[in-house]
Amino acid sequence: MKAESPMNKVYKINEAVRDIVYKNTLYQILVSTGLVNANALAREIKDSVEMITGKKVKINTIAKAITNVKPLGKASSISFKDIDVRLDTDVVEVTCTTDELSRIPFSSILMALMDGDKVKVLKHRDSESIEGDLVLLRLTFRGESVAYHPLWIIFNSLGIEVKHVIRHDNRLFIFMPRADAIKALSIIEKISNPSETPSIG
Repeated sequence: MKAESPMNKVYKINEAVRDIVYKNTLYQILVSTGLVNANALAREIKDSVEMITGKKVKINTIAKAITNVKPLGKASSISFKDIDVRLDTDVVEVTCTTDELSRIPFSSILMALMDGDKVKVLKHRDSESIEGDLVLLRLTFRGESVAYHPLWIIFNSLGIEVKHVIRHDNRLFIFMPRADAIKALSIIEKISNPSETPSIG
């Protein structure tokens, strides 16, 4: 017996996938930033898709539908219960001299760290042919000053490599490999909404 679809509407697979993504802020940001692992997300939402459509659906069919979902605008910023999150993608780290630093456009620099007589610069990529291998998570903890937060320790314990962490007032700036961004976002949402959050893996 087929499961009833909401409001007795017959949903196509593409429609079901689109609605599931649109109703979940985590899924929206993963789709809009291009960080989504379609197969992993397909496994996560398979049961929901089958419940909505009332039929068995293959993982690869769901994954294909995910790649066709159009983002709702540019969802590069989302708000959880008590943490505001912004994600910057295509970040690169370069080492240069102070003279070379002066030639890098200021607007592209996210952070510069002195390392002896060299400077480590984290910045947005400046060439379409080079893909940034890092991301920057900007976390704002509303209503409190963050003197210390164990989030990056949690990341490290779960195999997420944290390259740099900077704190300023109630904000944390965490640089990590692009490949770890999906898992990091999932962990943040679990912390903020422990009873509501699905697992992405």
